[in-house]
Amino acid sequence: METFSSLLESIGGLLDLWDEDPPGGAYYPYKAAELIELHCRQVTGDLPDNAPVGLGEWIQRFARHVDWQLERSGSNLEAPHFFAALEESLEVKANQLSGADETAFHMAMEASREAAARYLGALRSALAAPGAQS
Repeated sequence: METFSSLLESIGGLLDLWDEDPPGGAYYPYKAAELIELHCRQVTGDLPDNAPVGLGEWIQRFARHVDWQLERSGSNLEAPHFFAALEESLEVKANQLSGADETAFHMAMEASREAAARYLGALRSALAAPGAQS
């Protein structure tokens, strides 16, 4: 819990550097930091139940935006709405975790790591494409 609290404090300081969502190449790193902040707040119990947008919905919005950016940049999507579908499958896996099966937890964490690596690769490709950063 101490690690999550420390990470939350660091990310909060980073996000405070901007008054609003930054444009261009800083947009996705900023949004990813916001997403990490929300996860930390959920873990530490600092994410209110009455938040305007739940964490699951926020993740879906981010994934749909990534899909949109990839399509807009002309990147080769593996399937329509690839990242939105990927996030949905990760959410299903997370909802099935009971805490009793350590193997299932590690498998879900590995699937999440693999998804993160795919996001990074796809976004690097999309943001490197001509005209993609506007």
